Amino acid sequence: MRIRRHVSRRGRERSYRCELPALPAQAQTGGGTPTGGGTSGGGTPSGGGTPIIVQQRDPERILVIIGFAFSKSPGKFTKFTTLQLKAVPIGATVSAVCSAPKGKKCPAKSFTKKNAFGTVILSKWVKKRMPAGSKLTVTVTKPGAFIGVVKSLTVNKKKAPTIGTRCLPPGATRSVGC
Repeated sequence: MRIRRHVSRRGRERSYRCELPALPAQAQTGGGTPTGGGTSGGGTPSGGGTPIIVQQRDPERILVIIGFAFSKSPGKFTKFTTLQLKAVPIGATVSAVCSAPKGKKCPAKSFTKKNAFGTVILSKWVKKRMPAGSKLTVTVTKPGAFIGVVKSLTVNKKKAPTIGTRCLPPGATRSVGC
């Protein structure tokens, strides 16, 4: 049991007791050191006891919001007045790729921003004509145990654009359903 002390903003000092969880019986008799010490051939610590098991964290899913507003959507194109990605985690990489139907052309092919966070504005496609049938695919990834997200925005004829969401498992190159 430990006694912890805390000083509030007003300068008042408080003490409270903190109990640390007891180690399992196997880990207490381990014999090896968790931070160093070599291993002897079979993967057990050099002290002889049982090996220490380190649990890996489950991958955390990245959640982002694609926000857009458009001024007009006649049959052939859509003009976005706002196109942004919100709630991007710190240290993430945002990449966007545009693909247009046969015979049409996107205003910009691709966009990449490394170490992005917060709100990322996709300015290459703002106030430009996006042809009907074109697809803007935005991928947000982060190094480590994170499940990336793939958002696809499809421009429709005389309708609002539609958004699809898929997940990108850690280390994978193809997206899967969430």
